Amino acid sequence: MLANAFGAIGLAIGGVAVVLAFGGGLPVLLAIGFAALSVFLLLVGFTRRLGSEIERFAIYLAYWLCLIPLGFFQFHFTLVPQGNRYQLELELAVCVLFSVVAGRIPRRGLWALSAVVLLAGTYQTKIIRRFARSLIVPVEMTQTIQYKTCMWLDKNLPGQRTMVSCDTEFICNIFSNNPQLSGGHEPSAPNWMQKVAVYSIYTGTPTAAGSAENSILWLKAFATKAMTVPGPKSREFYHPVQFPNRFEGVLPVLWHDEDDTIFAVPQKSTSLARVVSKSDIVARAPIHGLDVEPMKQFGLALGDPALPTATLANNVIRANMQPDQVISLAINHAPGWTATVAGREVPLTKDPIGLMVVAPGCNGPCEVNLHYGLTTEAWICRLLSGLITIGMLLVAGVPGISAAVRKALPLRP
Repeated sequence: MLANAFGAIGLAIGGVAVVLAFGGGLPVLLAIGFAALSVFLLLVGFTRRLGSEIERFAIYLAYWLCLIPLGFFQFHFTLVPQGNRYQLELELAVCVLFSVVAGRIPRRGLWALSAVVLLAGTYQTKIIRRFARSLIVPVEMTQTIQYKTCMWLDKNLPGQRTMVSCDTEFICNIFSNNPQLSGGHEPSAPNWMQKVAVYSIYTGTPTAAGSAENSILWLKAFATKAMTVPGPKSREFYHPVQFPNRFEGVLPVLWHDEDDTIFAVPQKSTSLARVVSKSDIVARAPIHGLDVEPMKQFGLALGDPALPTATLANNVIRANMQPDQVISLAINHAPGWTATVAGREVPLTKDPIGLMVVAPGCNGPCEVNLHYGLTTEAWICRLLSGLITIGMLLVAGVPGISAAVRKALPLRP
């Protein structure tokens, strides 16, 4: 669960299986869909005759965790996004189910079943070992293009936001403290327009005209100071950057090794805080990645030498401003952020591309303090977490409570 969203889905399914095994929670499954639910209801009715909760649990768990990947591979449909990535959950469910089934089979039948499983496992082991041999090979990490790219960024552009492309983005923060525009794992990104920007930069435009310019506009909007671009012969695995040559001659080259290049994205300042006029803020949310018209004025303002620069350090922004100017923060907006000037709260809003905008109303030197406080949702989660923790401690430590719980849930050894 801590690794990615797939583990969370697997845990959720396991939780539903536990609830159903102990006789409740059936309405939770109504959202799954009438067809799948109908089959599942028949399964629940059949398993009610089973005397053991662990048997019912194993069947419910295996039903869903086998249906998701097998449905994807055998019948080409998916109940959840990327249903092909639930093989580990399938194996877990099959192991639990097999142990339950084995307990009901006579000894002779169990020997026969074990022989069949052993033969099937031998074939599977052969395939897995062949696949593993292609992956598990000695490697000098410092000579990989991923390591060399990340270490160059860490040494030469410390602390500056970079769009690290391809599989390098997944491991770069192991070696470097550079914040990334993408960083992978898009389902966890809180700003939809950030995902639009990354996709647009990767794909470019169907024709060469304006392809680099559109990508650069997105990079500047999110205060990205550099971008890594693997060429066709790069040792990087995914190669998601389409038309990689479109940046050549348009962006300065900072570093090149083998067929991988780091391009600079020239900007007026390295700060995530940018001073612009109120009228320069993005007018509306782009319809898609190629709809950059509402961002063009904003892009011009980011490079206007007549506008003041701002610094951002330790959640404090400093700039010399005029009353009609605002601060565009290249930080995703989230509930809980507030801003103050000399102790008074000033407006902090969300712009159409999901970034924060602060309107301090200053005339001259200005110091804006950013604060992140708990939202109502966070307070509720803290309260629930505290109550659950107290409850678990009481169950574990108070004999009367623990005895009552055991009586309410008569678990068999």
